[in-house]
Amino acid sequence: HSSNHDSNVDGIFMELPIPDSLPQKEVIDQIFTSKDIDGLSTESFKDFVRQEPDHSSAPSAAKAVMKVLDDFSIDVKDKLCLMVGCGRFVGLPISLMLLQRGANVIICQDAKHLSFYGPKASLIISAVGTPNLVQAHVIKPEAMIIDVGISFVEENNEIKMTGDIDYEPVSKICSLITPVPGGISPITTAFLIEHTFKKWETKTF
Repeated sequence: HSSNHDSNVDGIFMELPIPDSLPQKEVIDQIFTSKDIDGLSTESFKDFVRQEPDHSSAPSAAKAVMKVLDDFSIDVKDKLCLMVGCGRFVGLPISLMLLQRGANVIICQDAKHLSFYGPKASLIISAVGTPNLVQAHVIKPEAMIIDVGISFVEENNEIKMTGDIDYEPVSKICSLITPVPGGISPITTAFLIEHTFKKWETKTF
């Protein structure tokens, strides 16, 4: 509460996940929209939906995915795009932004539907947080893969960050794939910095 009213604080970012003992939605919704740099609160999400096609208040991870599409000149209009996972903070905003670009979006929440729709999709975006969820046998050759999922696994007595995509075998058959780490995350961070600057730039002193 104090940070919301502190003129020296230009933006507030909630690192997720938060402890299970805390009510996540209620905690995030305490952030004033004017300082919500990642657009996660309920009011920020309403602003995001209302601002089509501008999407200036879209969550940073969703904007990072669109940035990849733009940088590689990927036109999703009339293409079948499979969104694996549809959480409000990542999957849902991405799905809405793809629809606004004219894509045919299918939202997949389980392995059964992934196996059915995966081989038909030109673009697969995964944001679940389950290691190796998307494997090569469900990928259409030359499909484009964007991995937004993050999880941590133990390998050789070390903790390793990994994504939703079974990277090595999938990378051999797809036309584009983003790695984890080093793919979407740095772009997301760049948007968080940009959002923070814009909050400072537009605040009332």
